[in-house]
Amino acid sequence: MSRRGSVLIGALVFLSVLGFLWVSDFSLRLTEQIQGERVLQMEDRTLLAAELEWQALDRAVAALQPEDSPEVIEYSVPDGLSERLVRLKLTWDEGQWQISERQAVWRTAVGSQ
Repeated sequence: MSRRGSVLIGALVFLSVLGFLWVSDFSLRLTEQIQGERVLQMEDRTLLAAELEWQALDRAVAALQPEDSPEVIEYSVPDGLSERLVRLKLTWDEGQWQISERQAVWRTAVGSQ
């Protein structure tokens, strides 16, 4: 009976260790998947904000006249969590606009729940 009890206890310990390893592996894979998805979401938000900023800059520059150089423009870019207010000083030089000064201010978007 003693030998049979020892074998049973050994089998339970072995199964417990295997179960612990399986749960640990599952948790690790799940954590890595969630972190990977978060990184991709942050990357997508960053790319979208950059695209919106280029569009805002293009619209602002298209409205400028070379004879009014130097010119100061302002535009804002929302990224979902905040809004970036950008102020640029542009000078017409050799047939194109050159940026000589840049100021950016971030404002946090207030959210309600």
